[in-house]
Amino acid sequence: MSQTPDPIDQLLALPPAEFVSARNKLAGELKKTDGARAAEIKALPKPSPSVWALDRVARQEPARIAAFLEASDALEEAQSGTGGSDEGRKVYQSALATQRESLALHASR
Repeated sequence: MSQTPDPIDQLLALPPAEFVSARNKLAGELKKTDGARAAEIKALPKPSPSVWALDRVARQEPARIAAFLEASDALEEAQSGTGGSDEGRKVYQSALATQRESLALHASR
């Protein structure tokens, strides 16, 4: 059983220069059959370069994004933990190192 691709997902996968014309074309086609969906599509803003780039990385390397988010969650937890103890500082420093390592892996590619 094949799944129909989400048209919004397909739009967001396009290069930024193609987004607006593809969005408008899709909205025009949908207007004939589904006015509400057409209006929803037409209202989508063109993604900023940083949003588009992050989406691109998430599509190509979801495991790396997941690792970064997990490291960020661990860092947040360490920051809100026992800050004054030696153990708390070690946990924080370890979590910070893991998050930085995750960022360095992203930057090196």
